[in-house]
Formats: sequence, structure tokens, C-alpha cells
Amino acid sequence: MSDAAQPIINFTSEQLAFGPMTPEYRVQALEWINDFAVSASRAMTIRSYTSDHMAAWAERNRANNDIVFVIYEQATFRPIGEAGFTVQPDPPNSRVRHYDW
Repeated sequence: MSDAAQPIINFTSEQLAFGPMTPEYRVQALEWINDFAVSASRAMTIRSYTSDHMAAWAERNRANNDIVFVIYEQATFRPIGEAGFTVQPDPPNSRVRHYDW
């Protein structure tokens, strides 16, 4: 991937890079979830998904303040998946913000 096309990267590990969800990634993810072997391994309902489904998923994530990162292979910046945090309601009188990974 050329420098001009390099995605925004928020943080890295030894082999991976993590960046924000982008419309370009949603196109790639749509191809993956329509591959039944991929969607079955993710415990997703086996069905056809459209770009409208992906847009609705992204909007639900935004509305719920969920944090979703695209995972890239660091050497090539090739997207290989996503990971996210889901904000959980805080217990009463809690000073800690809870996230599920």
C-alpha cells in the first residue's frame, strides 16, 4: 500500500496496526460477511447482507458509543478484521468505565 493510501493508525503491536472504522473498510467487511464460511465462524446469521446492513451496523455502533477498530497487518496495512469495545452501563456510584472487548 502506498503512503498516500495508508490508513489512519491509532496504535500498533509487533505485527498489527489498529485504526478507525472507515467506509472503505465496510466495503471489505461486506465481502467477508457474505462469505458464509466467514460469517458462520463469527456466529452470525447465515444470510445475504447489503451495504445498507453495514451502514446500519456502523450507525448502531456510533449511537451506542461502541469503539470499533479495523485490524491491519502492519507490514502491508492490509485489513484482516475488526475488534471493538462495547460500553457497558456503569454500576451506581462507580468511578470506573466498563468495556467489553
